[in-house]
Amino acid sequence: MADDGRVQIAPLGAERARVVEDILTERDRQSTIGYDFEHDSGHYTNDWVVLLARYLGKLGDAADGMEQADYRRRLVQISAISMAGIESLDRAVLSG
Repeated sequence: MADDGRVQIAPLGAERARVVEDILTERDRQSTIGYDFEHDSGHYTNDWVVLLARYLGKLGDAADGMEQADYRRRLVQISAISMAGIESLDRAVLSG
């Protein structure tokens, strides 16, 4: 554990680093099309659950006929949405 109480994570391997980079890139893309911090902060905790469930449900319905690259892209999008929810929650906790 680091001095600030955070858990230290071993350096990412190349495969994981690519996944994290893709999620961060997608999160940045979402921010440029209006899903930025201000927008996200307007959502309540349950809004994120509903949004993620909807996206996961759509992915589950389409998964059988989907190319692997498209399936991966959608998982990255869902992960970025989850990240937005975590960021929103963290901002709400910090602001009191």
